[in-house]
Amino acid sequence: MLFCPIRKNDGNTTPLVQLVFTSASARKTSSVTLIWIPSYANSALAVVSVLVPAPFAAAQAHPLSTSFKVNISLDDVLHGAEKTVTVRQPTGGQQCISVKVPKGIEHGKRLRLSGQGAPSPQGGPPGDMYLKINLAPHPRFQREEDDLVVEHRISFSQACLGTNIEVETLEGKKFNVKVPAGVQQDARLRIKGHGLPAGPMGGERGDLLVRLAVAVPKTLSPEQEALIQSLAASGL
Repeated sequence: MLFCPIRKNDGNTTPLVQLVFTSASARKTSSVTLIWIPSYANSALAVVSVLVPAPFAAAQAHPLSTSFKVNISLDDVLHGAEKTVTVRQPTGGQQCISVKVPKGIEHGKRLRLSGQGAPSPQGGPPGDMYLKINLAPHPRFQREEDDLVVEHRISFSQACLGTNIEVETLEGKKFNVKVPAGVQQDARLRIKGHGLPAGPMGGERGDLLVRLAVAVPKTLSPEQEALIQSLAASGL
C-alpha cells in the first residue's frame, strides 16, 4: 500500500492517492487499482485500473530456498564423494538429486544447488537448495582442521624407556614410528602429509598426529608390585 501526497497552497501535504496492489505475478504484468480519495467536499471518487510492467510483477514472486543435511565420513573428505538427496515434491512425489561433495570440505559448510529449491507460491521460478555438511564421527580418527588425530596407548615402561609403534593411516598405510624415552602423557608424534586435503584441488594435505596415552595398570601381580615398590624406593 503506497500513499502519494501533493502539496497545498498553505504548505501542508495531504495524501490524496492510495495504491492497492493485487498479485498477478503469474502473468507478464500485474494489475493495480488506483483509488482517488476525495480531499474536498465537492471531489468525486474515481477508480482506475492500470497495468504494472513485467519487471515489477516479477519482483512480487519471491523464490523459496530449501535446506537439507548431508552426512559424510572422513573417507568422503579424503577422496571426495557423490551423494544422493531425496526431496519430497509439493505434489507428494519424490525426486532424487545427485550432488558432488568436494574433497577437503569442512563440517558445517553449505553446498548450493541453483534452481533446485522450492517454487514460489506466486508461481515464480524455484529458489536454491542448500546442503549442510554433517561430518559423522570416526571410531579411530578425529579431525582438527586439515590434520587427523589418532590415539595410541603405550605402557608405563615404554614411556620410560622408549619404544617403536606401528601406526595405520586413514587410507590403510602403516608406519613404524619411534617413541622417545621419557615421553609424557598426551604427547603428539607427527606423520607429515597423511592428514586430510587442504582443499578441493587435492594439493597439500594436513598431517597425522599420534597422541600417546600412557596406560596405568589397574591391578599388579605380586612380582610387579615388588618391582614398582623398588622403583619408588629409588626415587622413580
